Amino acid sequence: MPEYSLNFNFSARYFTLGPESADRIKEVWFVLHGYGQLAEYFIRKFKPFDQSDRLIVAPEGLSRFYLNGFQGRVGATWMTKEDRLRDIENYITYLNAVEEEVFHSIDGSKVKINILGFSQGVATASRWIANYSGSFNKIVFWAGVIPPDLNFDLALEKLTSARMFVVYGNKDPFVTEESIKTQIEVLDRLKIPARKLLFDGDHDITSEGLSLLSRHLD
Repeated sequence: MPEYSLNFNFSARYFTLGPESADRIKEVWFVLHGYGQLAEYFIRKFKPFDQSDRLIVAPEGLSRFYLNGFQGRVGATWMTKEDRLRDIENYITYLNAVEEEVFHSIDGSKVKINILGFSQGVATASRWIANYSGSFNKIVFWAGVIPPDLNFDLALEKLTSARMFVVYGNKDPFVTEESIKTQIEVLDRLKIPARKLLFDGDHDITSEGLSLLSRHLD
């Protein structure tokens, strides 16, 4: 049977943490959550990272679902294997729209733009970086790996021009030392310098991990 596609208006949310006055903002961080999380709760993990001149922006995956059965807690995902290329195209369009709205009232030439992806959000961040019209000052890949199908022809210049950090916990059951080693080797082959940061913790954004990251940002 034939399959069709169409374009239509779609409304989606995002959350922010930080100063309301655009004049006070010196840097913007886009933080992309992992599988099964919601931006509203994910952004709360960054309260220890909050500063008077730092705006944190948490977009949300466009597909939401019940985490257990047919009721209770809800999570979101950026994509699944079903119609994955369209999901990727849609979330890149959405992330570009979020960025455009954020900088509607902020002069992008006067602030540093950074991105942090956590878990599934690392793949999402990687693909957005590759398709982003601008560049990022700092890139943080936390507890996740770069997707093997990333278009490095598009992403390479932006990855090499940014300061990159690979962060993970020593008790993470999903991200092994071997997978991080493999990712670092890929980055080394592409001549993309990355700082590896290991904190005491599991598969989560923690105060200790954020403190460790903060000490290496300046």
